[in-house]
Amino acid sequence: MVDMYDDGIIRLFVILARGTTQMICPSCNTSTLDSSTTCHQCGSSLITSTVGGPKSILVLDRDVHLRIGSRIGAVLGFALFVLLTHSILESLYLDKAETTVGATIFAAVGVAVGRWLVYRHYRLNYLL
Repeated sequence: MVDMYDDGIIRLFVILARGTTQMICPSCNTSTLDSSTTCHQCGSSLITSTVGGPKSILVLDRDVHLRIGSRIGAVLGFALFVLLTHSILESLYLDKAETTVGATIFAAVGVAVGRWLVYRHYRLNYLL
């Protein structure tokens, strides 16, 4: 009796029905489903470790948090500018150009502060 997964056409339909793709086993070069943890031909593990190890994951994590910190800092800087111009500096009548420059400066300072806080956190806790 022939295993139905050995037939290429049936295997292709199974892959298309499941919505998964194939990967190649590094040991025996057999095509397997990408959701498999072991090769169906030789039984070797298909789970590999990261190339750079845990430190490279921390660097990627730091980079993501730097982008998030930048965005949060920009929003907080802009919000601070709006708060200052509508409450404390209400007596100043700023035209459109001055308002745009002020909001840009506050947002840029917010970005720098947000990035610095995230960088400082990773530098102190993970020595990156």
